Formats: sequence, C-alpha cells, structure tokens
Amino acid sequence: MADKYLMGIDIGTASSKGVLVRPDGTITARSSIPHKVSMPHPGWLEHDADDVWLHDFIFLAKDLLSRSGINPKQVLALGVSSIASALLLLDKYREPLRPAILYGVDTRASQEVEEIKCDLGTFVTNQNITPKLRWVQKNEPAVWAKTHHLFSGHHYIIMKLTGRICQNRNDLHNYYPLIDERIDHWLPDYFEYFNVDDNLLPEIVWTTDIAGHITKEGAALSGLAEGTPVIGGTNDAAAEALSAGVADPGDMMMMYGSSHIYDLVVDHYIRSRKYLTRRLNIPQRFGLGGGLATAGALTAWFRDQLGQPELHAQESGGPNAYAALAKLAGQSAIGANGLVMLPYFSGERNPIFDGNALGTYFGLNLTHTRADMYRAILEAVGFGIRHCLEQFESDNLKAKVIYAAGGGVRNLAWMQIVSNICNMPQHIPIEKIGSCYGDAFLAGYGIGLYKQIKDVKKWVQIERTIEPDPSAHETYQPFYDIYRTLYPANKNLMHRLSTLQKG
Repeated sequence: MADKYLMGIDIGTASSKGVLVRPDGTITARSSIPHKVSMPHPGWLEHDADDVWLHDFIFLAKDLLSRSGINPKQVLALGVSSIASALLLLDKYREPLRPAILYGVDTRASQEVEEIKCDLGTFVTNQNITPKLRWVQKNEPAVWAKTHHLFSGHHYIIMKLTGRICQNRNDLHNYYPLIDERIDHWLPDYFEYFNVDDNLLPEIVWTTDIAGHITKEGAALSGLAEGTPVIGGTNDAAAEALSAGVADPGDMMMMYGSSHIYDLVVDHYIRSRKYLTRRLNIPQRFGLGGGLATAGALTAWFRDQLGQPELHAQESGGPNAYAALAKLAGQSAIGANGLVMLPYFSGERNPIFDGNALGTYFGLNLTHTRADMYRAILEAVGFGIRHCLEQFESDNLKAKVIYAAGGGVRNLAWMQIVSNICNMPQHIPIEKIGSCYGDAFLAGYGIGLYKQIKDVKKWVQIERTIEPDPSAHETYQPFYDIYRTLYPANKNLMHRLSTLQKG
C-alpha cells in the first residue's frame, strides 16, 4: 500500500490541523490553520460552524492534497475529530441557526446546571450539552422553535460530506442524562424535561463505524474523491490520546492544549462525580476523563496582554514568543517567588465544577516580575492537575503510564514543573501533531487495516521521559497547600464578582 494514504483532520478550540499518513504511520503531509473564538459576552465562547469548522476542514483537505501531490483517489479513508461538546442547532434546511456553543469553557448555562441538579437529582456541569439546551430554550425561544436537528462538532462536517446526521458514541456522555454510558440508545425518560424527541436527536454511530461515503457534492466541496469512506469520528481528546499511544487499561493521557484534558483508560464502567466516564472508541473500553478549563489559553492570554516584548521580538525575526516566555519563567524560582495563581479564567471544570470561579493572582508585591507572573501560570496548571490526580487516588485508581500530548509539551520547562508538582513521570512522543494523527489511525481501523486499537503503539515512538525531582516536589508542597485553600476561602466572593461581570 505504498501509494495509499489515510487522512486525519481535527477542529480545535483555537486552530485546526490535518495530516496525510501512510498505513505504517509515516506522515507524508501536514497542515494547520488558526481561527478565532468568539466571546460575545463574559463566559460565552462560540464557533461559527461554517466560518470556522467547515472553512478549516476544506482548507486543510485541499492543502494536504496539494502539498503531497497525490490523487484524491489514493486516500483510503477519512477520520475527523473536534472539540467536545459544542452544541450546534440546525433548521429544517440543515443550516445553522446560531453559532455553536462551546464545551465547558462556556459557562453561560451555570444557572441551568443548578436547576437540573435540583430538579432531577442528577450531576451535570457546564461541560454537558443538556444545560446548554435549556439555556437556548429559555433565552432564545425563536431559535429553539426553528430547531430540527441538534448535534455537535465535526458531525457537521460529516453531514456536509456524506449527507448523514449522526453523533459518535464516544461523545455522547456530554448529553447526560439523555443517555447513560451503560446503554447505547437515547433515554426517553428525560425527553419531556429537555423538550426533545427522537426527530431532534442524531443517529448514534461508533467512532470507527463508516458514517458514510463522500457524495458528489461533498467531493466538490472538499477536493476528496467521491465514495471515500468517512468514519464516525471522535472528540479531540480521545484522538489525541491515541496519537500518543494511549490504548490499554492503565494508560493515561495528559493533553496540554488551550484547555487541559486527562483521560485514563479502564476496562469497566465507573460512575463518579469526580470525573466523567465515557465510552472510548470501541465498545470494550471506557475512559475516565476531565480536565482544566484553561491551560494553553492562559499562556496565550499572558503573551497577548503582558508579553509585548516577546511578541515584538518575534515579529522582528527573533525567537518564538512562547519559547521566549518559557525562558523568562526560568528566571523565577520554585513557587514563583511566593506568588500563587488560580487558573480559573473561564470558570473551572474538574475538579471543582464551578462555572463562576474566577482567576486569581495571590501574593503580589512590588518585588514580583513578569517572570514570576508567567511561572505562576505554569505552576497553577500543575497544581490543578495534581488536584485532579488526587481525586483518582481517593478512589484507589492510579495510572500505570502517563503520556503527555498537545502543543504545550514543546515547553519542556513546563512539563518538568508539572512532573515535579505531581511527582509523576510523563512520556512525550516524537510525533506531536496530535489529534489528527489519531484520527488517521482510527480511519484505518475503521476500514480494517488494523486488528486492534493498541496497534497504534506501532506508530508511536517516545522521544523523552520527564522524571520528577523529589526535592522540588517537597519544595512545592506549601505552595500547593495555599493553592488548595484559596478557592474555598474565596468562592463566595468569586460568585458575587462573577455576577457583576456578567451583568
């Protein structure tokens, strides 16, 4: 199959990426494109399905074909992933009625989260689709009245390519309680409460099912060949995990993207309010997932608001601004010279599940520098990850191997900070392009090129392992204790201020 290829494309929060891969895992072409996240109000984050999702997909598909120079007919299959879950509502003509409401970083439905908990006695968060549904019904009734279809993410692209409206099983945990992870169909018990029915809800497919084949219209749109198989796809975290080699029970991914996501593979169902349990890409595997609402988004915020020297140097041909900031952080000591930060710049998902939590710099004095402030960001993410890991340990769960993935792994100083804070080794793969690489493997699995999911380990090679420094771990302890105390001590004030911010 030397002349055959698999294509994988991922639509992320701040950018989209794609690869063209040979069946042995060798990347032939790669491409990426940045995009904007719309923030029309505090706590709101949205994507335009056509201007972001579809636009990026078309660009990447055509760019990959152009860069490689191959015939589109040489593409054996296509896999697509995206952020999860982003609520998209379509009218009877299958056109978007409003921009998609993004995942847990969008906290507009915090009131609806509490209502559902109270009314149904069930646990949901801003990560779930269902509170967002109720928000639209209450605040945009004209939009809801025209809604004929609802689903999320890359399924809009699948619909445009194949004509089929579906939702992959991997992402359905975010529709809870309209679905239960132990069964594979919608739960009509809650249809009345959420004002939905079978006609509104998408058809359920597995990640590696063939969702459809590219139609004549889809081929004209994308540049891919008519008849190319398109799999059901998955969320970006699940695809990213595979791209790093996470496949067996006990494997855990740490993804450092705009947000931070963790995923621990298990072989049985576990219900907990500490993390999300979801089906993985095949029926026999579950993932215990969650993460912090902001990670790389914090470093981007600092770069754009406080990193003008580094940005100006980059524009003048100097080093990348992120690389320069990573070097700057090295000028600060462990504990950022007594500066502790809470990373709740977009509320928080795990482990506190609070859409009204706010970011905080605690301990500022006149001796603090930009280096201290930037290092405090990197450490805050490490403290948040440690908090999450301790919740696993309280349930006697522990990862056997941790694989680090996402753009943040290029900052080795940051990875060392996290390993030191958490006292955990992290394995970093050579190939770091991420989710789209996992998408390409899943496409091959979907058409039968590979016998089992763990065959992806044949694609993945580890570049380095970041080992923790026990001494540094001990030094971090008092700062972590302060970190853990700050949120409960200030929660009420955060909520009052959040209400004022949102008007």
